[in-house]
Amino acid sequence: MSNKIVKDAKLNIASTSKEAKKKQPKRLQQNTGGSVSFGARTVLLTLGVIVVIAACIYVGYNSLRVKTIMSIKDKSGKTTEYSIKNLGYYVYQGEAQYDTMYKSLYANYGMEDFNFWEQGGDDATNAADSLSESIITDAQEDFILYQQAVSEGYEATDDDKKDAQKQTDEAVKNMTKKQKLIRGLSEKEVYNCILKQVIGERYKKDKIASLNLDYDKITAKVKKKDYKQYDFQYYTIATTKTNDDGKSESLSKDEIKNLKSKMSDLLKQAKSADDFTTLFGKDDNGKAKTQNDDGISFVENGQLIEKDGFDKKVDAKIKKMKVGEISAVLEGEDALYIIKLTDNTSTDSYDNAVKEAKSTAEEDAFKTEYTDNIEKNYDVKVNDKVWENVHIGQYAM
Repeated sequence: MSNKIVKDAKLNIASTSKEAKKKQPKRLQQNTGGSVSFGARTVLLTLGVIVVIAACIYVGYNSLRVKTIMSIKDKSGKTTEYSIKNLGYYVYQGEAQYDTMYKSLYANYGMEDFNFWEQGGDDATNAADSLSESIITDAQEDFILYQQAVSEGYEATDDDKKDAQKQTDEAVKNMTKKQKLIRGLSEKEVYNCILKQVIGERYKKDKIASLNLDYDKITAKVKKKDYKQYDFQYYTIATTKTNDDGKSESLSKDEIKNLKSKMSDLLKQAKSADDFTTLFGKDDNGKAKTQNDDGISFVENGQLIEKDGFDKKVDAKIKKMKVGEISAVLEGEDALYIIKLTDNTSTDSYDNAVKEAKSTAEEDAFKTEYTDNIEKNYDVKVNDKVWENVHIGQYAM
């Protein structure tokens, strides 16, 4: 655009000069009536062109210049600056997660096109504001952990690089061509962002290991008997309905009696069927149907955990069943069931509870370590004016 302006200006100047020479071949005559002389006009035009070019250069530079969103100064006084090139992937991930979560939530209410990003009002935090705050918080901790790791001699290992590249390939594969052109979302920028996270996470794991947590004490409260697990498949139908006031109420005795009759007919099929999971037949894709015309549903992965229970009215009966056994029609608190016990020896729930207890203890211990001994060594400043211009909910969508 600026080249065209210069070219047009040169043509205008040349044309003006040519006209002037024809009219005043020997010398420039001063015009009367307050008009500007040819020389002055030329100077003004040239200055105008220069101003326009300067303005274009400034606007172009200002738009292309990578502005600092966050700066982090360590104890030595060294300041590291982070721009949208470093935070773009955080925005992309956050928008994708929020979009999936909120769209699913509002779809349940028939509001698929509801704009949740800007909702909230003057006093309420909307989705865009909430995600914006979350991104800054997460990025700040990641950047500090990375800087701390580097200050303690950590470098990217071959495994770090392979891990980061694998995650980058997966991320970029899911991006559109348009998204890949957005600042902060090029393959190189995504890789650099993820590599910092990988190194920071390795530092965090090493730091947790150095805290010498007492895992026996941590998991002592997780009792195996509390996580006794019973896995089963079942058919069910509700014995309640929603009234005109939107509240749940029990069906009438006659209605429940009718449902029991239908469940009894289904039980006869179940007792003689080769495959308990396909009493409703299969769909066009060869998959077992999960509901029939009577409104009875099939659930593949039912589970009773000792401490949580499943349905107070049927729990005791489930616990007495043998693996492979099919129950009678059982009346629960708000539904009827036909249950087939598939396993009562699994320790998955107990193992997961132990793992969760350890993970929670590690996170709590590291949070204390981070606050007391790491974070305080860094001075973080966020340039709100720049960050506010990153339109969350629209940046990479």
